[in-house]
Amino acid sequence: SYAWLAIPYALHIVMDIPTHERYQTRPFYPLSSWQYEGLSWADPRIFWPNVIALIVVYAWILHSARRARG
Repeated sequence: SYAWLAIPYALHIVMDIPTHERYQTRPFYPLSSWQYEGLSWADPRIFWPNVIALIVVYAWILHSARRARG
């Protein structure tokens, strides 16, 4: 079954909601008119955790590949 593909799709939505900086994001539209201004990807609160996460993932992939080779 392809149900596991719902996980990255949901993660994408969760990450998109707080990072739409150009718009007044309405995450619960049409159920609610509540809105807020999102953060830019250049904001240090988003940028540095993203960089650190990428470094950790790349290091894990590199480490796994080296262990698999022997």
